[in-house]
Amino acid sequence: MFRKTTILIIFPMLFSFFSIAQEEGKINYPKGTKKLKKEADWALDKGDVFVALKYYEKLVELEGDDMEHVYSLAYCKMKSRDYEGAEELFSEVAEKSKDEYPLSVFYYAKMQKANGKYSEAKNNFEKFRKLSRGLKDPLWSKKNRNEIAGCDLAIRVRDSLVLKTVENLKGDVNHPHIEFSPIPLGENKMIYGSNKVDGIEFYTIKKDKYKSDGIKKPVRKLYVANKIDKKWVTEGEWRGPFNDEDIHTGNGAFSLDGKRFYFTRCDKNEKGKTICKIFYSDKEDGTWSVPVLLEGNINLKGYTSTQPAVGKESKKGREVLYFVSDRPEGKGGWDIWYSVYNAKKKTFSEVKNVGRKINSIGTECTPYYHPDTNDFYFSSNGHPTVGGLDVFKVSGEKSKWEDAVNLGFPINSPADDLDFIYGSNDQSGFLVSNRKGGTALGVETCCDDIYYFSPKKEIEEESEVTEEVVVEKEEPVEEKTIPITFKLFDENNGKEINNATVRFYDAENGKLIPLKSKNGKGIEYELEEGVKYDVEISKYNYKTSRETFTASENKEYEFGLTPLPKVVETKVTAVVPQTTTINKVEMLDLSVGDAPLVLEDIYFDFDSDKLRPESIRIIDDILLHFLERRPRAIIMVGAHTDSKGNDVYNEGLSQRRAQSVISYLIRKKGINPKRLQARGFGEKVPRALNENPDGSDNPDGRQKNRRVEFSVVGEL
Repeated sequence: MFRKTTILIIFPMLFSFFSIAQEEGKINYPKGTKKLKKEADWALDKGDVFVALKYYEKLVELEGDDMEHVYSLAYCKMKSRDYEGAEELFSEVAEKSKDEYPLSVFYYAKMQKANGKYSEAKNNFEKFRKLSRGLKDPLWSKKNRNEIAGCDLAIRVRDSLVLKTVENLKGDVNHPHIEFSPIPLGENKMIYGSNKVDGIEFYTIKKDKYKSDGIKKPVRKLYVANKIDKKWVTEGEWRGPFNDEDIHTGNGAFSLDGKRFYFTRCDKNEKGKTICKIFYSDKEDGTWSVPVLLEGNINLKGYTSTQPAVGKESKKGREVLYFVSDRPEGKGGWDIWYSVYNAKKKTFSEVKNVGRKINSIGTECTPYYHPDTNDFYFSSNGHPTVGGLDVFKVSGEKSKWEDAVNLGFPINSPADDLDFIYGSNDQSGFLVSNRKGGTALGVETCCDDIYYFSPKKEIEEESEVTEEVVVEKEEPVEEKTIPITFKLFDENNGKEINNATVRFYDAENGKLIPLKSKNGKGIEYELEEGVKYDVEISKYNYKTSRETFTASENKEYEFGLTPLPKVVETKVTAVVPQTTTINKVEMLDLSVGDAPLVLEDIYFDFDSDKLRPESIRIIDDILLHFLERRPRAIIMVGAHTDSKGNDVYNEGLSQRRAQSVISYLIRKKGINPKRLQARGFGEKVPRALNENPDGSDNPDGRQKNRRVEFSVVGEL
């Protein structure tokens, strides 16, 4: 029976197991290339990336002209986070066999991005755009768009003012293997996860077994470190019932009162799949209780639940347990889920997904809730990133969130960045990264270390204080707010209109003022007396109205909205040819009655009306160019969706998307509002088939239908 020796390398996010096959310091290769390839494929299939890597290296050495071997080796190097080695090999495959291996172009670009070559990476992602159309899985197009957006983000922010410094944790905490999950215990103490093995250790296993033959392997444990003379020194294992000599332990979080500790234990099941489960221990009379497996469906059989984080409901104040899982019905890869804890009944509610504002087609992991600011942090590779996994910040709770914000450099890097957490203040904290400069085992970017971030110290003051200056503080002036009532009506029939979208802006600086109506229908607001406001009122199937007024007490304001012409629904029976490339000279000749001009590459996140950075560049390059050179033209911006979702929802979403383009041109570029109209058509005017004649989905057609266009509708 075939036997091999292995080394365990465990990634913190999933506690995955990878192994390198060796025997007495020498690789034990199967005889013959066919058997060697079979064993390499088997190892890769079982997740033994390093075994597969060694076998594929041998195959390339023997049959270097076979691009299948080169591609497989490149893939293994990428999975083992050897970015430079993977980039070189994917480059070779992309150059010689991109038609046979189209994903080599995508992965080549991805490795360039991981090595900080953003411009080169973007060029190759652009090349993959055409290749992706021939792939059966439409998600590759979405992934590619995200990567292009990530490159644009990195190029845009890499020279921005740096407000934080990030440095490898000083002391003996970081080892050649992976450290993870730092948990501060005050300013000078923390818990963290690690496998305290400095080098390579070997274990013999049978091919048909998933565990070694009775040999004890090192496991991940929780440790405690203290900060002494600016260095972090490991005290030893965290005392208590948490660590297990046979099972990997890590990824913990305290309850808000500090009396309960949630953490993860991971082991392989009978099928060889690594399964992680969440346990908890309660602190009673200063002693931690024996760990208990969380009840209910938090730990779903056959699936992993890991990386707990504890938040709080804003209304009822109940604790919310967030965690990561690969369970079914997620949005992509690994998703973040939540369950609400009922302290009286000591039970958890039904597990729910946090939603698409956070979860994506990729992986989301290492959630962290800041109890003082109510901000939520997580890492993701499914949103536009400057590296692999980036740290994001979002406000909200449970399944209702604002748009996620990428924390940018230097918190994020071209590599993976995760396990973000603040320390004893809101300025400094820890994160985990495999960026260059860490403690490596093999290649420089192989393994995760714990890093410390803090505010960037100012080198010197701009000027010296030569005399003491006493500044008297002004007493704060209480701002008086008054109720203002709006009455909205249809200008054609005089009927009252409810549920319109009302936005207020400061008339002096144009900034949006977030206000909510008192009755939820957009009718009555509390405004500051005597302040001048710009108000923008929009509703589906009506022309957006904009007025300027000064808030006065006990005054009712009336606004009339003009209905837009009725949309004639279009039935598409054949695929419409792709719109030709925009010619800026010919574009200036557009007149009333001409067909709408489609703005390619105007993208929105799923189910969102917020403009993405790459979309703004298109607006500036095309729409603003037109409006500046045709100063009297009145244009209509129309937004369209595909047929997914119901008609009413799609119409509302498309209206908001069109309005976001208009609002950007007004607020950011100073275009006269009288020259701009927004119209959401929903799915009523497609230009391609959403489904093929045989009833199957048509991703290319849907993409063409999800568009933004503009047309000339008049002159001032």
